[in-house]
Amino acid sequence: MASSEGVEVMMVTLALQGHMNPMLKLAKVLVSKGVHVTLATNDVARKRMLDSNISTHFTSNNTPGRICLEFFSDGLSHEFDRDKDTGTFIASLKANGPRNLSNLITHLKANGNQFSCIITSPFITWVPGVATQHGIPCTVLWIQSSTVFSIYYHYIKCPNLFPSLENPNEIVQLPGMLELTAGDLPTFLLPFSPPHFRLWVAEFISVLDKVKWILGNSVHELEEEAVNFCLRLNRLIRLVHWCHPFF
Repeated sequence: MASSEGVEVMMVTLALQGHMNPMLKLAKVLVSKGVHVTLATNDVARKRMLDSNISTHFTSNNTPGRICLEFFSDGLSHEFDRDKDTGTFIASLKANGPRNLSNLITHLKANGNQFSCIITSPFITWVPGVATQHGIPCTVLWIQSSTVFSIYYHYIKCPNLFPSLENPNEIVQLPGMLELTAGDLPTFLLPFSPPHFRLWVAEFISVLDKVKWILGNSVHELEEEAVNFCLRLNRLIRLVHWCHPFF
């Protein structure tokens, strides 16, 4: 196997705990193998870290690689409540994020960084386009179960499999899964969820052809059929077993 010495990877995620934590855990695994990781996120995270007296620059102790934090603007002020108004946040991020992330990559490359790959968290669907502009292969880190991935994929690609979801007791039968009810489905797909979340899902599925790999975690014995379906798509690679420190 080729040495990872000197390999650099950029990871792009939202400053949301459920997205940031899996990225950081994967970053630590990569760093332990000697990979240098630049973790880029929207710059509200910098303010939160400074307000909490947490350093915005750090390296991983006792490992040959390093983790560097970088930030780009999502176009909103630090005071804007992104959790309360997700629609405005997503729209601003989509309008401003590609340009600002691209400028960040250009700046880092000018300072000597040479990225072998960009790993993005789900639903930042414009990142693969930015990666393509810079000639860098792009990968998605899927941060939910393989079953949820399969449900989203079928919802977009095979909508005829889904009945009206207004009735939470309506039966949904998807390939390779036990019988579900509408109420069992991810909330992003349900009628009470804001429409921009369903748009997120649709855009995510639509860009899969633009990414080189999808990295995911699974307990194969718990969702064997869903994992096998994803593998048949030649898209999902089970990165580590469930007991690995990645979790």
